[in-house]
Amino acid sequence: GPGGDDGAPIRRPAPFVRGHVLPGLAGGVAVGLAVALVPLARDVTPPDPLLAGALATVAIGLLPRLGWLVSAFVLLTWLAGPGGQPGTALVAGCGVAAIPLLLPFGGRGRAWSLPLVAPLLGAAMLAGAYPALAGQARTVWRRAALGALGFWLLALAEPIARTTLFYGRARGTQPLPRWDDSIGGAVDHALRPLLESGMLATALLWAAGAAILPWLVRGRNAALDLVAGVVWAAGLAAGAGAIGATLDGRVPQPDPRGAALGAAVAVLVAVAARLLVLTRARRRESAAWDDGQRPAAAAPRALP
Repeated sequence: GPGGDDGAPIRRPAPFVRGHVLPGLAGGVAVGLAVALVPLARDVTPPDPLLAGALATVAIGLLPRLGWLVSAFVLLTWLAGPGGQPGTALVAGCGVAAIPLLLPFGGRGRAWSLPLVAPLLGAAMLAGAYPALAGQARTVWRRAALGALGFWLLALAEPIARTTLFYGRARGTQPLPRWDDSIGGAVDHALRPLLESGMLATALLWAAGAAILPWLVRGRNAALDLVAGVVWAAGLAAGAGAIGATLDGRVPQPDPRGAALGAAVAVLVAVAARLLVLTRARRRESAAWDDGQRPAAAAPRALP
């Protein structure tokens, strides 16, 4: 491929849409939904979700990592202070803080908003499809980290959500109004039951599933990819069910909500995404030949 004066490959910046626009939109949507959906006291007037989301979109779009950190800090600070929900802010902060800790440099923060998709999929009975999204990242560490982070945020959202997202609230979790205004209450009535329930074993399952996905679904043969995708998704669904069965009443729904539907969507996502990645790689290779350059052998690009 082309290189600099010393022959070393030139590291090109990420395309504007993938490197700035999409992360900005994802972060802005997450902030807007958080402002709109997090329960608040009746005497608290929340900011305009559209305005908050727009500001976050601009900040994250311009500076993906710094904008994301600043947006998260402002949101959590408002929630704990003027919002009157320090307990909720603590639970949300435990999820948000884990993302840059596990993905400090990879992709320059462009995938930091991806784990926030897991609770939204859970609300739509599609949480089981999330590992297929995490499995599109380039390196095995990023895939594993995104898989684990997705379940971590999904589990943290269970005490806040009004409906079961996957396993439901761990035994001992109190209803939200009893701890949302107290940090100590959040620890005792939301975080401790979650950590003691054992459901976080599924985070390891999702991490492993996301890590191995590109090795199974390779994008070279649609029929083989479909078979591999079905086996992969069925294994994840069965593993989550087996973990739920061992929790011995510590969760209200040991058979994960929407497991079958999530697995079916996971197959479609895994196969379609891999075929799309391979198609783009072939187009780049063809364009390189047309330009008179010999394309360097490289793995197809995936998520940042």
